[in-house]
Amino acid sequence: MAAVTGAHLISNRLNAAQVLAAAQTELLELLGDPSVKKVIVWDPDLIQPMTIIAEATFIRKGGVTKMVRLPVTGLTERYEDASEFIFLVRPTLTIVDMVAEAIRTSKKKMEKRFTVAFTPHKVEYCVAKLRDLGLEHGSRSPVQFYINEYHLDILPLDSDVLSLDIPTAFKDLYVDQDPSPVYETARAIGKLQALFGVIPKIYGKGKNAKLVAELLKNVQGELERTQSKTGRQEAANIDSLILLDRSVDMVTPLSSQLTYEGLIDETYGIKYTVAKFPRHMFSEEVLKRGGESTGPFPVKLDSDDSMFSAMRDLNFRAVGVFLSDKAKEISAQFESRHDAKTVTQLKSFVEKLPHMQDAKFNLSKHTTIAELVKAVTDNDDFLSLIHTEQDLREEDYSDKPHPYIEKLLGNASHHPIEKVLKLICLQSSASNGLRARLLEQYKREVLHAYGYQHLNTLLQLEKAGLVRARSQEEKGGLLRAQETRGFPALRKQLQLVAHGNVVDDRNPSPSSMTYLFSGYAPLSVRLVEVLSRKQGFAAFEEATRQLPGPPAFMMTQLGRQSQKRNTVGNNMVLVFFIGGVTLAEISALRYLTNREDSVMEYAIGATHVTNGPALVSSVMGDTPLYHASRSLWENITDGGRARTPPSSSAPPPSHRAS
Repeated sequence: MAAVTGAHLISNRLNAAQVLAAAQTELLELLGDPSVKKVIVWDPDLIQPMTIIAEATFIRKGGVTKMVRLPVTGLTERYEDASEFIFLVRPTLTIVDMVAEAIRTSKKKMEKRFTVAFTPHKVEYCVAKLRDLGLEHGSRSPVQFYINEYHLDILPLDSDVLSLDIPTAFKDLYVDQDPSPVYETARAIGKLQALFGVIPKIYGKGKNAKLVAELLKNVQGELERTQSKTGRQEAANIDSLILLDRSVDMVTPLSSQLTYEGLIDETYGIKYTVAKFPRHMFSEEVLKRGGESTGPFPVKLDSDDSMFSAMRDLNFRAVGVFLSDKAKEISAQFESRHDAKTVTQLKSFVEKLPHMQDAKFNLSKHTTIAELVKAVTDNDDFLSLIHTEQDLREEDYSDKPHPYIEKLLGNASHHPIEKVLKLICLQSSASNGLRARLLEQYKREVLHAYGYQHLNTLLQLEKAGLVRARSQEEKGGLLRAQETRGFPALRKQLQLVAHGNVVDDRNPSPSSMTYLFSGYAPLSVRLVEVLSRKQGFAAFEEATRQLPGPPAFMMTQLGRQSQKRNTVGNNMVLVFFIGGVTLAEISALRYLTNREDSVMEYAIGATHVTNGPALVSSVMGDTPLYHASRSLWENITDGGRARTPPSSSAPPPSHRAS
């Protein structure tokens, strides 16, 4: 588990292994007496996240003899030797129906015990549905039926990354106006404070951030009383918490990530630290160690892989050089066997051999992945996309369509709708809205190109604030745009765009993180950077006045823990994104941590990890006949090979070509 071994945090003051251990302890408590034979029945969507918490060997310590997935029938007949069946499920009505069917079709149910454990929490409408289906909790039920909870509310994706795993959070908050992710965020941060101490200072920007802070304030007294009784955590390991609404910065998730890990996510997708690639592209040696023998080849991408850990945050242009240097280094290590003349030297070589073979395996694996990603980044269409995003971030496109977007709309059959909508949303976000005339033009063209069912899509995007019309007023016969605010106002103030300056993405300067997004420094991370400066909150408050939503806030939490906090070493800051975080933003915060002049260490929390296509797809989920594309680039790659031979071998640009 990478949470134990990752190297991004210098200190051990926010140890994700403690979060993992707490989840494992609760799991064993749920399973109960290990001498009782039991079967776990999984909600299929929980299998992958649970692999982060516990492997099968650990789960079997609780007396589990078999694990099956829903839907399933005739449980008691299939597994006669089991005394208990534990359903580990999400609280959805569809899943509840499957659970009821599994129990109903079990003929020997009177002799067995059934437990439904909802994660992260049970909800009343699911409990009521079980009751309506004839399953009553406790002794009133004709069978031994019990309802429980398993609080899988924090997933440690890596040593410095904690996720609540709520992929619908953005849509919940900004389209459906469902505050559930706010409560889940407050609950999760409360759990972190129980583990690591009360966080002395909380900063934030955004309506949802303010709500989370208020919820934390309400439960602070109870938390301090609990910790006073238990005597746990005398010091506050986290010095400050920064809460950011995703709506504070929509330009960043709508921009294409150019880090190695970010590009893998956008082209192939990374889910619970695992990405899947075309199997036939890998060497036999890699495939033999891969486990599964059919289907896409899964690759785990986290800090347990030291080579990936070293290259994940690099701009993709630097990856080839990195792999080449590694190949030379590994080759030299193997050649050193010829220099071993004595028994001692031979013994030293043999001891290093397993590590060298692992390095060779990882080199082969990542070379193949880099080639697959390069098949996309070498394509002219990808280069056009990157240059278009640069245009939209650097210039005011509030009143004119971009030629590349017009080109995509004119050839819609070759481009997924997410790609077009992502660019329109970026244009709107970077220009502080679009003129009403232009917005109506885009709407007409999208409906004509992709179908009138996407009228609902466009309404959803507007409701989420991803596209909007600029407020205008008529004065002297002229339409005058509302005072420029938001991203245009902060572009120069926070040095968000590199403009024509050349950015060395292989060796970025300490003052620039623009190599992450092709000449663009994430607004969200620039705001975090502002807080760490001498002016602190005053500068943060001034900068965020240009952004939508209530004013930035600062809240102090007092208590025994905060008074005795550890002041040795760099300050530990937890940056929490409500509505999703991108992998490139995570890379940017690691970049701030690793700067020579840094006095801060940044850990990252989020409702979930996202990217531009995923964010747009989540909003489009209710559109009739809509099925999300696997990737924006599935029209470019076919089985891992480029359909159309790229006319240029140039890597993706990190700055505007002069």
